[in-house]
Amino acid sequence: MKTVFIIIFLFSFNYSGFTQQDSIKKIEMEVSHVKTVHVIFSSAITYVDLGSSDIIAAKAPGVENILRVKSAVENFTEATNFTVITEDGNFYSFVVRYNSKPKRLNILLRDDNILVEGEHDVSPAVVDKITRAIYKNNQNDIKYLGCKRYAMQMLVKSIFVYKGLFFVHIVIKNNSNIPFDVEYIRFMIQERRLIKRTARQEIQVNTVKAFNEQRTIEENSIARAVYVLPKFTISSDKIFIVQLIEKGGARNLTIQIESEDFYNAKTIENLKLR
Repeated sequence: MKTVFIIIFLFSFNYSGFTQQDSIKKIEMEVSHVKTVHVIFSSAITYVDLGSSDIIAAKAPGVENILRVKSAVENFTEATNFTVITEDGNFYSFVVRYNSKPKRLNILLRDDNILVEGEHDVSPAVVDKITRAIYKNNQNDIKYLGCKRYAMQMLVKSIFVYKGLFFVHIVIKNNSNIPFDVEYIRFMIQERRLIKRTARQEIQVNTVKAFNEQRTIEENSIARAVYVLPKFTISSDKIFIVQLIEKGGARNLTIQIESEDFYNAKTIENLKLR
């Protein structure tokens, strides 16, 4: 009887292994020593294995489905690899090569497709000019997007668009006598009605640039920043979320932005770019 049980167990194990191997997703990517590549999965990451010490990887702070990958040494010559298993049972195999200027800095994995975020035709110099102009003008075009609690307040002052890039001007007010240390601020697209909170129902939107971002908002002070986001669209059943998390605290703030606010974003014609 024991012999029969062992044979059945081994057969079941081999069959499970076959189906898992059959769903392996193989992806090629490039990494740099000075730039970080973000890989966004459709589910929480449960396992990561690096093929060599030439690369380093870690989950992004505050999220379970984003992996940051970077070269640990400059100009390694032989390709290496790493493996990721996610909570939904998917197995990903990455082949990694060194490139001082990686072609893809943000890789979004969705439903067996590889999408690239952050690729655009706007030069860094132009992006910098636009962010500086928005910050200097300090226009208060939007007066209804904000969150206030615990003597803290976060507001969206304006949203601009240029060649598919969104420029979101955010102000954070600390009306308390306690400094606010920022753990992170993140942007994501979320199902409007969440029955069960899972990573699959949230899509992280990585910033292209953050201008004048502050890590600490001192007591009784105001901080402003302009965040540049890559092109995206939102369906009516989803909502855009801006989330500010306090490091080691509980004064967390969240703003919900409707798709219409992005579709009606202002253009930059009236900005004075220098």
